[in-house]
Parts: sequence; C-alpha cells; structure tokens
Amino acid sequence: MVYRRCLAILRNDEEAWDGVQEVFLKVAEKTSRVAKAESPTAYLYGMATHYALNRLKRERRSVNPPEGETADPRSTTEDDSIRSLFLGQLFHQVPARTRELAWFRWVDRLTWDETALAAGLSVSGVRKHLAKFTAFAQAYKEHV
Repeated sequence: MVYRRCLAILRNDEEAWDGVQEVFLKVAEKTSRVAKAESPTAYLYGMATHYALNRLKRERRSVNPPEGETADPRSTTEDDSIRSLFLGQLFHQVPARTRELAWFRWVDRLTWDETALAAGLSVSGVRKHLAKFTAFAQAYKEHV
C-alpha cells in the first residue's frame, strides 16, 4: 500500500521505493503513534502521502528547467504547464495538512468519508479545511 501510494504520486519506481523506506523508518521511530492510531492503515497512507508530496515539493524547488521546457515532464501542453505552475504556487502557500486533504479528495478522488478516515479527521473537519482552501484558491486566482 505504501509503495503504491508513493508510486501514484511520484510516478517513479525508484523514488517510490525510497518512500517506502522513509515511511517505515519513521514508523520505527514513532511506534507509539502508530499503535495509538485509530486506523494504522490510514496512518501509513497519510505518511506515504506526506512523504511523496514533500518530495515533489523539494524536487520542484530544486529544478531549473532549460528555457522553453516545463519543470514537470508529464505536462504536454502549454495549458497543462500553466495549470501545473498555478497549482504548484498555490500549494506552496497552504499548510501540508490542507495539501494532503486536497490531494485525497480531488486527485485520488476519495469520498468525504474516505478522505476523513485517511486523514484522521471528521467529515465535517475535512469539509471545513477544503472550504477554506477553495476560498483561498479562488482569491489567489483573482490576484494572479
């Protein structure tokens, strides 16, 4: 599950395996937290998501693509590049927790209940976080 989660986000086999190692190293360091988790599976899923999103964020910060190329090689059109740039800038301005919830809900297409379970929040809490994120994103879009 951890490998599949990292692979889905990172789209790179080697980086996904690095993610598996990092997640389980953290699990070994924080065994009491995992033991206290209501759902250890959701806890691992969340840790894998955090690792992969943070890895992408670090990667994007360090990449300086040659002129005329996009930072994300998966983007194939100018619209994709602009959309990716906008989302990257937007995501850098919100807390990690909000990024995780947005990813679960809109990229992974989890239901409200699944998102809440994966994040260890109530459905109401997820809705409140994402309502704030949506309002922030709309305001951000108007100013960009």
